[in-house]
Amino acid sequence: VGFSENLAEVVSQSELSKIYIELTAAIENDKSARKDWEKTYTDGLKYLGMKFDNERSEPFEGASGVIHPLLGESVTQFQAQAYKELLPAQGPVKTQVVGEYSAALDQMLFYLPLAGSAFKKVYYDENLQRAVSKFVAPEDLIVPYYTTDLESCPRITHVIKMPENEVKKLQAIGFYRDVKVSDGSDLSNASGVKEEIEK
Repeated sequence: VGFSENLAEVVSQSELSKIYIELTAAIENDKSARKDWEKTYTDGLKYLGMKFDNERSEPFEGASGVIHPLLGESVTQFQAQAYKELLPAQGPVKTQVVGEYSAALDQMLFYLPLAGSAFKKVYYDENLQRAVSKFVAPEDLIVPYYTTDLESCPRITHVIKMPENEVKKLQAIGFYRDVKVSDGSDLSNASGVKEEIEK
C-alpha cells in the first residue's frame, strides 16, 4: 500500500462496516456531550441584536421585542481589532496576503467571540491542485467533550457540507471511494445552530 493510497480500498468490507459502526457511535456521543454548548451558542446568536420581534407574548402580551445591539457591536469591534492586528496593512511579514486566506480569517474572527473557539484548516485541495486555508465553523468541528487540545485529541470530525457534484469529482479522481453517497443527515448539525445562523 502506497503512502497516499485510500486504505478503504484495501480493507475488507466487514472491517469497514465495523469501523463505520464504531466511529458513528463515537461521533454521536461527542455531539450529545456538547448539547449545552450548542444551546448557549444558539442563544447568543439570537441576541446579536440583528432583528426584533413585534408580536411577543412573553413575558406579557405586547412586550417589547427589541434587543440591544451591544453583543453585535462587541463582536464586530473584536473582529475589526483582531483583523487589524493579525493582518496589518503592510503585511504580517512584509508581504501581501492574496487569495482566500484574508476572507476566511475575517469570517473566522466574527465567529470566535460568539462561539468561544474557531478553526482554520489548511490542506492540499485535489480539485484546485493547490494548498487552501479555510475557516471551519465551530459547529462543524466535533471532538470528544474532554478534549483540551487538537494535538492529543483521539478523534476530530469535520462535518463538510459539499455539493453532490463536488463529491463526484473527488470520487472520479480517486480521492473518495466510488460508493453511493447519502445526504449526510446522520452527521449534520440537528441542533438549530445552522437555522439560527441563517436567520
